[in-house]
Amino acid sequence: MTPELNGRIKQKETAFQTINNTLELWLGVQQLWNSLQSFFIGGDFRKELPGTTNNFENCHKL
Repeated sequence: MTPELNGRIKQKETAFQTINNTLELWLGVQQLWNSLQSFFIGGDFRKELPGTTNNFENCHKL
């Protein structure tokens, strides 16, 4: 392989790794959000912190 081809391959590998890392982070955020959603939906927390619950619900609608 030529040095030019090796360089292009390395660039693609780096781009794919960046995409993979971003997707893994996004999946982690989604899992945390789902955990928060079940937490905020619970009746006790809604009664104790109604303002925070409303803020969460407004963000969740987006």
